[in-house]
Amino acid sequence: IKNPFVIPGLKKLQVDPQLNPNYSFENFIEGDCNRLARSAGYAVAGKPGGTSFNPLMIYGGVGLGKTHLAQAIGNEVKRTIPDKLILYVSCEKFTQQFVDALKNNNINDFVNFYQAMDILIMDDV
Repeated sequence: IKNPFVIPGLKKLQVDPQLNPNYSFENFIEGDCNRLARSAGYAVAGKPGGTSFNPLMIYGGVGLGKTHLAQAIGNEVKRTIPDKLILYVSCEKFTQQFVDALKNNNINDFVNFYQAMDILIMDDV
C-alpha cells in the first residue's frame, strides 16, 4: 500500500483490501485439524463484529490453511457486504508502516487509517 494515510472525513477512504480472490470457503480443505477454525471463520464472515469471535485469532502449524481461512473471511465479507472497508496485511508490513509513521511524525494518520478499517486481517503475527 503506497502511503495509505489520509485525513478522515475529507473523502471516502478507498482501500485495496489486498485479498487473493482464489481463497474462499468453497475451496478451503476442511479436516479434523481446522474444522473449528473454519466454523468460527464462517460465523465471523456472516456477521462481522457481531460474534463472540472478535477478535478472531487463528493459530496452527504450517500448511494447515490459516492464510487461506483468513483471506476467505475477507473475501466472503467483501462479496456479501461490499461497503465494508477490509484490509489484509502482513504483520511485517504493518510493523514497517508503524515504524515509518513514527519516523515521519505522522502516527496520527497511521492510527486514523487503521481505525477506519471495518475488518483488519493481520497475517503471520
